[in-house]
Amino acid sequence: MKKILTLSLCCFTVLTASASSDGPDETVLQILSIIFLVFGVLNIILFFKIWGMTNDVKKIKDSLAQTDTFSGDSVESKVRLQLMNGDREAARRLILAQFASAMDKIFEKANGDFESKMTVDISDAVQGFKARLQLLDLAVPEQMNELKTLGDYYKIYNPQTISFKIGENWTIDL
Repeated sequence: MKKILTLSLCCFTVLTASASSDGPDETVLQILSIIFLVFGVLNIILFFKIWGMTNDVKKIKDSLAQTDTFSGDSVESKVRLQLMNGDREAARRLILAQFASAMDKIFEKANGDFESKMTVDISDAVQGFKARLQLLDLAVPEQMNELKTLGDYYKIYNPQTISFKIGENWTIDL
């Protein structure tokens, strides 16, 4: 942008110096003056368009920052905020995310090898989260009713047991 402006100023200076003589240079100067005038007006329009877009970006950024990105707040605060906004499904997702986090913490704190960790009883934690959901009149997932141990929880989604059948003779186990 600076290069174009400098070049146009240099050309304009040269042309105005040669404009003192009468002749065909005067028409060239008039044509170039019109081109520079149009170029200047378009630059001013572009400046205000970009300025307006920065305001739009700020509005978008502010609206995104108001959603679920309150990193310092507790899950309970986020659930309250979603309930006050009337977004019950977002509140339900937050409670279920807290449940998943609690299951991971129970797994980490459990003693023993992997097999013994899978037998840890989680029915009290499940009942607590079901009570939270029911208290807010939110839908309890069907899978939650069948959870008794950590093994039951991890059977809901275990990528190690997923296999894909490709064609008639090919199977990929993940």
